[in-house]
Amino acid sequence: MNRGNAWDMPNPLGPQRRRVTVVNLLLVLVLVAAALWTYQRVNGGNSSASTAVRTTTARLTDVTATVSATGSVTDPSEVGVDFASSGTLTSIRVKLGQRVRKGQVLATIDPTTMRNAYNQQRATVSSASANIAQAKAGVQQAQLSLTQARYNATQATAATSPTSSAMLQAQQTLWQAQVAFNNGVLSDTQTSQNLASLKQAWDDASAKVTSLQSTNSVNSQKYDQSVTNAYTTLNNDYTAYQQAATTYSNYVTSNSAYLDQTKGSQGVCSLTVSPVTDTATAILNTCIADQNKSTQAYTAWTNDQTTYNIAVASRTNSLAADASAVTAAVNAAAQAAQAYQNAIAAQQANGTLNTQINAQALKIAQAKYNDTVASLQNAQVQAENAVIAAQNAVKQAQNNVIASQASLQNANAALAVAATNLADTTLTAPVAGRVASISGSVGQTVSSGSGSSSIASSASSASSGTVSGFIVLTGVSALRVQASVTEGDAGNVKIGQPATFTFDALNGATTTGKVSWVDLVGTTSGGVTSYGVTLDMDTVPAGLKPGMSASVTITTASATNVLAVPATSVTTTGSRSTVTVVTTDANGKQTLTRTNVTVGLKGDSMTEITSGLSAGQEVEFGSTSSTGANGFPTGGIPGAGGLGGFGGGGSFGALRRATQG
Repeated sequence: MNRGNAWDMPNPLGPQRRRVTVVNLLLVLVLVAAALWTYQRVNGGNSSASTAVRTTTARLTDVTATVSATGSVTDPSEVGVDFASSGTLTSIRVKLGQRVRKGQVLATIDPTTMRNAYNQQRATVSSASANIAQAKAGVQQAQLSLTQARYNATQATAATSPTSSAMLQAQQTLWQAQVAFNNGVLSDTQTSQNLASLKQAWDDASAKVTSLQSTNSVNSQKYDQSVTNAYTTLNNDYTAYQQAATTYSNYVTSNSAYLDQTKGSQGVCSLTVSPVTDTATAILNTCIADQNKSTQAYTAWTNDQTTYNIAVASRTNSLAADASAVTAAVNAAAQAAQAYQNAIAAQQANGTLNTQINAQALKIAQAKYNDTVASLQNAQVQAENAVIAAQNAVKQAQNNVIASQASLQNANAALAVAATNLADTTLTAPVAGRVASISGSVGQTVSSGSGSSSIASSASSASSGTVSGFIVLTGVSALRVQASVTEGDAGNVKIGQPATFTFDALNGATTTGKVSWVDLVGTTSGGVTSYGVTLDMDTVPAGLKPGMSASVTITTASATNVLAVPATSVTTTGSRSTVTVVTTDANGKQTLTRTNVTVGLKGDSMTEITSGLSAGQEVEFGSTSSTGANGFPTGGIPGAGGLGGFGGGGSFGALRRATQG
């Protein structure tokens, strides 16, 4: 039997290999497209949008982060009460078996550390308030510099006008060279009396221009002196205002023992001592006097700004009127010169040595005139650049104010936390009941969320043992909510955080409360770990019964009046966050600029921006995008279909089917 040549035998793997090759090529193309898309989104610079994009405005608003959970209403017979902070136990205010009321002090721990932290944070708030005043003063100084830069730019622009002193002087020099040239032509060709008459008319017109220039030069100095005097008064009164404001601020700071620092920084003198002594009254009166001086100085400075603006406007209008008169005279001189030049045009063909010498002088004068024009135009460009720099300085100073306000907001938030921590050194009864057990004694160290385990109460048998705590209250009758949160949310939920409740069984009745306990150990079911959360209600809605379902929203963090954009506008890659700034020109064309930003609190729908963006800027609304360390979006590659997660139904599935035939 002829088995044939081995090279002629069909290869059963041939079609499979071809299919694998095709699939691999498709995968490479998709991955390259994905890499290009990611690079453009993450590292792209300026670009123009071919189609209009959805935009939103960066604005000052409140940012809130919440955690949602569901649970049920319970009616505990015993309640365990623990300190929210750790420390040394300094007092126990109740005894075993004692009946206590809701809110009664049960025990205390040493508050020294918390009190020091609170006082330190108060100092931080005062410093942040002072920084805001300093930043606002920086804005005023930057605006004053911008005013000066604009004035300089106005002068530089006026100098480039054909009727300005410098331009007219350069023009006069050029005219004189032209006259010399023409005189040489007249002398060499012995022009007729008609040329002399036309020359006289030109000379008369030129003399009128010179006379007007001289008059306008004197007037210009008067106008400039008026503006200079107004500016000097404005600058002096601004210095007086700064001194008065500094005296007032220093007096408030140096008398901080009597004066309220926060109100003082806002321009309101207020005492913080009680009872009010003669010394305190004297300090308050001096503070009010300094404040009035600062206010009066500020009013004088504001009035000076109006006077200065009027002087500048008057100068501009007067210069314009003088320039119009000169322009008319210049036009008349130009017409006379043109008539004269037309008359001597026929004589130029007979030019002699004098004509050639004067022609060279005219060429040199023309070059000097061109140099003067170029120099004045360069000075105008520099002055305009100085205005742009001053505008940027004002914007930066305004951003400094926003940053200082954000720092004050953060300091106040930290102060609130410090105040809560200080208050947590005192343990109070959340509900009325009877003391069933006390797990500790004065002098021992207790941890947050648990009592000391070294000593047990002799009356602990009064408790059922199902509830633990530093102090256990029995005989309790108070409804509360038992809920659970996911493992990812548990780290953000803390004791004392505010919460809101709704109850479907009561037609959506609502109430408020706070977190009283978070389980330290989670419960795993079906591979999912959750943590129990106990919440107390401020008021109990009518008709609420144990076992009813409750929906809970816990506020885990918040920031008030901060710069923020929708969360969908922020793209985060590793530790880098960006937004796409959208600018629209007069024709409606949009320009997209990828801009780095620093984010603060990430709320439910808004994200706080601490730097890199200003209020009022337009940004692309976008869609939520967060990428991993490799730079690829975690939400998948747009347009790649099943490749978003590389599932079995995508190209890898096709590859497997191809290799299996």
